[in-house]
Amino acid sequence: MRMEPSKTEQGKPCHDKAQALLCTIICLVVVVAGFVVAEIVFRMHNGIPLRWDIPGLYQDDPVLGWRVRPGYKAMRQSKDCAGQPVTIDMHTAAMGFRDFGDLTASRKLLVVGDSFTLNRDVSDGQTYAAVLGNLLGCAVFAVGGGGYGSLQEALLLEESLPRIEPDAILVQLHINDVINNDYELEKQSVINNNYHARPYLSEDGSIVMATPAYHWTQTVLDGLGRLFGNHSQVILAIQHNLQMALLARFADNSIEHRIEKEPDMPAYLRSLETTKRVFERICSTANGIPVYAFILGGGRISRDLADTLDGTCVTMIRNIDVALSTDPPGQPSLFAEDCAHLSAYGNARLAAELKTGLVSGPEGAFLPRALPSNPDRRAR
Repeated sequence: MRMEPSKTEQGKPCHDKAQALLCTIICLVVVVAGFVVAEIVFRMHNGIPLRWDIPGLYQDDPVLGWRVRPGYKAMRQSKDCAGQPVTIDMHTAAMGFRDFGDLTASRKLLVVGDSFTLNRDVSDGQTYAAVLGNLLGCAVFAVGGGGYGSLQEALLLEESLPRIEPDAILVQLHINDVINNDYELEKQSVINNNYHARPYLSEDGSIVMATPAYHWTQTVLDGLGRLFGNHSQVILAIQHNLQMALLARFADNSIEHRIEKEPDMPAYLRSLETTKRVFERICSTANGIPVYAFILGGGRISRDLADTLDGTCVTMIRNIDVALSTDPPGQPSLFAEDCAHLSAYGNARLAAELKTGLVSGPEGAFLPRALPSNPDRRAR
């Protein structure tokens, strides 16, 4: 005779499911509460206001991958590479520009670049673009983003050129441009990898957005940062520390070292060709406006990049990296706290070198002229 299950036994599966659901909810609450406490403690320890809506320097962008946020303000204490203390008071201007001059000026210079042009390590007026504007007597419009590659700079140029209508264009390059212009190369780089979605120029001329993560943890943290709108200081700190840890562990395996030894690497040659096509796009956008460029960083990649651009409309200002390679004795340090980016003194030295290159350009394409009035006016 078959025994029927009791009412108690019949209700047990539902009871187990309810317990499991309750445990899951409790665990989630504990995790969220722990994260909130960690965020509060981290912000209090680092003097960061307890406001979720404080905008960061960057914001996600469907075209550029990321762009500098306009109206960003930051004041902090820092030091240069030699350990001398400095106070940094920086702002971003209209359209996310670091320097935004007078649109009615008689002479205007548009500068695009990466973190060296964004210049987070110096105060307003101390960027090489701002100093260069004073030396040339022209209005300067400078925009850049940390980790930007050539295509991002070309896209920035395309969107800003109609409004600014400059008399000359100056493109700041770094050896990272060659790496960042090829998805496969960037995936193999830990030195020049932003592990964030960026645009790449395909062989057919189309633009593809992709994320070149070197390590799976970078993809996870990038996703978490997007989930929280990049407002969580804890996640941002973890991302930074992870990048530093990966750099310390895998830097010797980064693709840049192989390129120095194997210059005929197919992916590297492909990236140089892509870089040339990006600059042909820049030349087309410029439509006759003189285009100058200079490269920061030395080695084979820098030399190959300069040789590649010789076949375009670009006038190269050469040997900038040589002029900034060592700190002169008895002078302030050329470099900022990270000993890689430039200090205020380094920016001033760079501006002086660039002035010589611009003034001696073909047919005096950018000779110094005085502004009609108010050269320091900034659009905020």
